Parts: sequence; structure tokens; C-alpha cells
Amino acid sequence: MAYRIDGADFKEILTREFKTGSLCGSVNASPGKRTIFNYDIDHQSSGGLDLLHFKASFEDDVYVDKFSDQTHVSIHFQLTGKSDASIKGITGQHPLTTGQHNLYFCEEPQSNFHFPRQSRYEYLAFIVRKEHLLRLLSLAAGHSAEDLARQMEDGKPLSLYPRGLSYNLRAGHILADVLNNDMPEDLRGLFLNGKLLELISVMIDTSRGCGQRQYSKADYERFSELRHYLDQHFLDSHSLAALSRKFAINEFKLKSGFKANYHCTVFEYISNCRLHYALTLLKSSSMNINQIAWEIGYQNAGSFIQSFKKKFGITPKQYQKRVC
Repeated sequence: MAYRIDGADFKEILTREFKTGSLCGSVNASPGKRTIFNYDIDHQSSGGLDLLHFKASFEDDVYVDKFSDQTHVSIHFQLTGKSDASIKGITGQHPLTTGQHNLYFCEEPQSNFHFPRQSRYEYLAFIVRKEHLLRLLSLAAGHSAEDLARQMEDGKPLSLYPRGLSYNLRAGHILADVLNNDMPEDLRGLFLNGKLLELISVMIDTSRGCGQRQYSKADYERFSELRHYLDQHFLDSHSLAALSRKFAINEFKLKSGFKANYHCTVFEYISNCRLHYALTLLKSSSMNINQIAWEIGYQNAGSFIQSFKKKFGITPKQYQKRVC
């Protein structure tokens, strides 16, 4: 059974007029009736930049009609689940599934959304006012920033990628930095704006290669499924042969396609997942350096410390002193 909600009602839930804070709740078919979806929202606001972290579970298919918004740029990361959207002025449908992202711009957009029934749905979005991003882009040198600014100044709707694209390792690192940031409040705006510019530069660079090598839609889906699987099983032992069998794709295409999409090999991706997990353990567990090294697959602490420093620029012990 499908449920429809008016865009104005959904906006009241989603934006809360850009006020910073957390919010959770549920939407029912009518007072006292069954729940249609539950949601949990974290909203950070800093001048012309808003960060929206939205989690939900949908008990039925939910359609949002005529969601109107103010002019802005949206960079959308689909962390878990899937959705579909049509945006007035931007051609075609714009579905996103787990591990995909895109950048959209439209003057006073009006959108329709479809959220299929699903138990876990989560996204992170940078919502940037047009004037704010134009000011930031004016500080950047190069024709790519100028081209993006010109399109926005002309009011031309745009979708940076023709369709949702799996985000690569560089974009994933920026995303992890944003999700795990513990900056003091007086520095958070500076931090987020820096990450915003870093993210846009990576996305523009990625967009240049969108047409360089073509894979089928099924291939892209398998690459995305593989990446999501590794996100959940990065502590397991893996081989290309076993992954090739599991995802029904030959080893050569798995290696070349994964690297083309994520700018790293499968094993580099696994290593980076493990090192980011080490950050969490260093920050919130009572494990010592040797135990953490063993937990994430290193045979000795020396190799772990060397890899950690190469990745993050400091030793595990130095990081621990900063955050604890």
C-alpha cells in the first residue's frame, strides 16, 4: 500500500526552517492509526551551509508530491537504501541507491520523491545557498570553478553526473571526516566549508571521467553491491577469486571497474576501511595499540603504526591524545 504526503508537510518535517539540532518522530496514516515511517534527523547550520543527516524506516512506499524549496545547491550522499526523484527543470528521473551521490542545482526547485518500503534508509546532504557557494567559488582559481559558477549565475538547472554515481575513495574520506568530525562549535563552520570545497573539487574531477570507459548498468550495480559488502565485511579475509564468484563478475572487470569507479584497488579500499575503523577504536574503546593492530588484521603493531601514520599524518598514540 502506498502513502502520499504533500510536499509542504514533508518540508516541515525535514527542514524545520534550517534550525540546528536533532529531531526524531514518526508519521502515521491518521491519528491513532498505523505508522507509515519513522525518522531521525540531525541538522547543522552554519551561515549559508546546512548539513542534513536523515535516517528513516518506511513501512510502506511513500510518495512526496510537489516539494518546493528555496534556491540552493544540494550534494546528496545515499548512505543506505534507495529513493527516486524528479526535479522540475532537470531532465529525467534521479534515483540514488546505497553508495551513490550527485550534485544538483535548480532555481526554486519543485520535486517529487518516491521512497520505497525499506527498513534502513539514510543520507547525508550538503544544502548550500546559491550566494554562499558563489562566494566560495570566487576564491578558487581555475576554469572548472568558473564554469560551475557561471551555470549557477545563469540560473541553469544542473545535475553534475547524468545519473547517481558511486562515490570514490577520495569522496568517501571527506564523507567520513564530516560524519566523524568533533570540531569545536566556533570552528565547525570553517571546517565544513573547507570540506565542501574539497568535495566539489573531487566531484568535478570525477565527472570528467564519467564517459571515459563504459560499463553496463548491471556492472555498476555489482560494483556498488561489492563496495557496500566490503563496508560491512572489511575485517574478513578476501580474495579476488572469491569476490568474483560472489558477485558474478570476472576478475579483470572486477579489478578494473572497481578502480575506475573508486580510484583505488579492492585491497586498498579494505585497508582504508580498516584504518578508519581503527580511528573509532582509538577514540572509544579501551583496547591498546597492539590489540587494535591485531583486530584490524595487522600481524604486528609496527606495521599498523606505519600504515596509520602514512594515512593520517600522525601516529595512533598521537591521535589518541588529541581525542581522549
